Amino acid sequence: MIQSKLDSVLELCAKIECLKLDYYDITEDEQIADNDAEFEKMEDDLEYLKVSFQKILFQLNTADNVQMHKSRIPNEVFVKLPEVSLPEFNGNIDNWSNFKAQFDSLITNNSTLNETQKLFYLRSVLKGDAKLVETQEDTFNSLMKVLIDRYENKRLIVSNHILNILNIEKIHLESAKDLRNLVDTINKSLRGLKLLELEANE
Repeated sequence: MIQSKLDSVLELCAKIECLKLDYYDITEDEQIADNDAEFEKMEDDLEYLKVSFQKILFQLNTADNVQMHKSRIPNEVFVKLPEVSLPEFNGNIDNWSNFKAQFDSLITNNSTLNETQKLFYLRSVLKGDAKLVETQEDTFNSLMKVLIDRYENKRLIVSNHILNILNIEKIHLESAKDLRNLVDTINKSLRGLKLLELEANE
């Protein structure tokens, strides 16, 4: 619709230009001077209309292009991922570092969970001796603090990991199973030591 109006204005401009030329051919110079102002006013008005319609068309085309670009961008695809099982802790001090690192990543540092929810999840993953831990305050922070005080004994954890490596049984007959067990035990202990982030003088 806007384009058709612009076409009409352009057509009118062309007709006025032709009429003006014809008028100049049949009119005396004195009369031309008197009517020049009228022609200029008509031309100015038509030019204003032309520019206005062109501006509107440009804005419409720009909006259409933006909309087309958005329509080409696929909607965010939500893939249903398998549920992540929370790590469990049974009171074995050797497993504390791995447990806490995973639990902190999934629950403690999760800003979408409130303290009550975090406490619920923490209690749900405590097994064995760790499940018997009690606190004076029934809060997430108090329970986590008691667990840290009890199980985050870095020197004892380091000693246990080193003993686990030193006590690995010698492999008399090479077998894939024994080699895998050896590698798994060493990797588990080294990973636990790395998670402690110990300073050299500790």
